[in-house]
Order: sequence, then C-alpha cells, then structure tokens
Amino acid sequence: MFKATTKCTVQASYSVQVNYNVSITLHGNSGKVLDATCDCKASAMGRCNHIAAVLFAVDDIILKHGHHIAPTSTLCSWNKGRKNKRDPQPCHTATYSKKMKPDRIIHFDPRPDQHDDS
Repeated sequence: MFKATTKCTVQASYSVQVNYNVSITLHGNSGKVLDATCDCKASAMGRCNHIAAVLFAVDDIILKHGHHIAPTSTLCSWNKGRKNKRDPQPCHTATYSKKMKPDRIIHFDPRPDQHDDS
C-alpha cells in the first residue's frame, strides 16, 4: 500500500507568533485520510481546524495543478542513451552489405612543377 505523508506548519488565526505542526498521512491510491495529527488542544478532541485547512489546501493544489508527480518521485530520466533501432530477424533472412572504404592513396608529388617528370 502506497502512503503519502504531508508535514507542514500552520499559523494560528488569532496570533502571528503561534504555529502548529500538522502531519497528515493519506492513502496513495484513494486519498483517504489514514492518520492526522496537530499540536493544538482541539486536536485531542478530534476538532482541529488546522488539519481541515491543510486538507483544503491540498485539494486546491490538486484542482489547480492536477495530479503531477514530483521529479524526485520518478525514476532517473537523464543519462539515458538513445534506443537502438534494431530489427531482429532470423539469420537466414538477414542481408548484409559490405561498405566500400574510400581510396586512401593520395596522389601528391612534393616536387615543384619544374622538376616534375610527368
């Protein structure tokens, strides 16, 4: 089972200096909340608004940006070579051609034109 955990800090609505740590664990396929914790007093009674605020924020992000997988969650996609274009077939049906190499003999006479015998 795939689980996604979101940890964040939520600022209290009544004070700028008070922050609460919220941690939510979701089921990866269905999105069902498996576990949710917060540091506030209301969390002990199961009435924490901070957890609901984080869930609304996650829902808003998914609606705006879609189900986009983070680059760090995917397999390595760099340093991959090109796929070889091969066509496997039985040996008796394959045809092979020999490529002719160009003539590497260079006809160069270092003598000046006046001493050239040709």
